[in-house]
Amino acid sequence: SLIVFENGEVKRDEYRRYKLGDVLDDFESIRMVIRKRYTKHELPDLLFVDGGFGQVNAAYQALNEVGKECEVVGLAKEEEIIVTKAGEIKLSYDHPVLRLLVRLRDETHRVANAFQRELSTKRSLRSILDEIKGIGPKKKRILLERYGSVEQLRNVSREEIEQLIGKRATESLINEICGPKDF
Repeated sequence: SLIVFENGEVKRDEYRRYKLGDVLDDFESIRMVIRKRYTKHELPDLLFVDGGFGQVNAAYQALNEVGKECEVVGLAKEEEIIVTKAGEIKLSYDHPVLRLLVRLRDETHRVANAFQRELSTKRSLRSILDEIKGIGPKKKRILLERYGSVEQLRNVSREEIEQLIGKRATESLINEICGPKDF
């Protein structure tokens, strides 16, 4: 995820979330996001990455690949050490700069974790819908856009689902997600 703070204030309308596929490498994830974002957008005054020297270096590598320059700062976990290409900076835990960086990191984690939960929920619903006879791509898309999760779908009346996808498909759907019981 990418968040934007300007003058210490959150700018949620500029937040971005990126699908990176099955990339589990922290360094490659940082390189991918920076390449995606900054081939099209202006650089900020400062890039902040979650991590230590490896993550900071990955950010510099990606910036170099897109032909741009910007200062990069990282925050190494546990001891909350600020990392730059010039070295480490250790501040007291109550220092306002460190508190701001921790706030940035925590906000990025919040956004990324919420996005992962959303993707996971959609994947689980999508896989269930793929197995139901009578639910094709069009009906699947309608259900995913309207409800987003099996839990939300279970809380909808039979009549509402029938209006969306028809009686026969609704019957198959209800039998599959609720079992053969009264809906």
